[in-house]
Amino acid sequence: MGGLWRLRRFAGVSEAEHRETSGSPQPKSRAQRGILSPLSLFPAGRGAARVFVLALLAACAGWAVVKNLPDLSGQWKLNRGRSSGPSLRKAATALDITQRGDEVKFTYYSGGAVTGTESFLADGVERDRYTTRIERAYYKVQWQKDDLVIVTRHLMDVFGYQTYSETDSWLLSENRQTLTAKLSDGSVLVYEKEPSDPEPAIPPDPLKDVAPFRAVGVITGTGPCHGTSFEGTLKGEIIGLGQIVFCGPPPHNWGGKPGSCGTQSGTLTFSKDAGGSSFRMAVIGQFCISESGGSFRGTYEVDRITVAGGFQGHLKGGSGTVEFSHTSNTVILYGVLLHD
Repeated sequence: MGGLWRLRRFAGVSEAEHRETSGSPQPKSRAQRGILSPLSLFPAGRGAARVFVLALLAACAGWAVVKNLPDLSGQWKLNRGRSSGPSLRKAATALDITQRGDEVKFTYYSGGAVTGTESFLADGVERDRYTTRIERAYYKVQWQKDDLVIVTRHLMDVFGYQTYSETDSWLLSENRQTLTAKLSDGSVLVYEKEPSDPEPAIPPDPLKDVAPFRAVGVITGTGPCHGTSFEGTLKGEIIGLGQIVFCGPPPHNWGGKPGSCGTQSGTLTFSKDAGGSSFRMAVIGQFCISESGGSFRGTYEVDRITVAGGFQGHLKGGSGTVEFSHTSNTVILYGVLLHD
């Protein structure tokens, strides 16, 4: 059978032709059934398909490569001591570079003033750079490893007969603090990165330790002092729950009758815990008599020298308003405390 097949091939008759002429029914091919083979897309056959697949794989591999470009962005200052060459005399004393991927923008400064700006696209395509009355210039920029290479082609006549090219490169140091330009005339310009503007100094907040203060209490009885004195319980923000004792002389210049008022002063002491945590407040205000009883309204000032126990080192002062009433037997303080 093998010899017969080879004979037919040499005679120019294919196996398929033999089957068709043999009269035996043959199954339909994929093309006859309307099914396209992948190789049918390539007229040249398997060789063209193999080339296409290899090209596709190469393209996918190229897409998978992500460029890790040096970032030249920053503000740069020329270091004349490290630079050399004929271009040094007219070189920009400072640069401001902004880079977004392959797009790089240079702003040139001399003596603090802007002397020019240029934007480049590092894709290897030649573009117009500038045109003057006697010259046209074109640039082509691309990355060569870590160097940004700028090739400028100069045309000195309209026909392009007189032409020359310049190649400049910019290289960022590994520590990203030095930018070196190597120019076509042999000049080497070294720029050093300017430190970023420091964050604006935030002055200390003078009110950082100032906290609103409010406390309420009840008068529970007569205090231990001569003159005007009472004791009770007080609960307030920051200070918590404790005992109070007020001591002071009798009100000054009052008649002791309903409707009369006099100046009242004294010391209000707050204490808590068995450890002796306490502080005193100097109090002064007006004590008035009404038909229902006496009441006081004035101010308090924390005496920092008297701060003791758990309050020591934390309570640094405070002031506000204090009120107490012998009619309702209540005490109210509201103001501020200096507390950390």
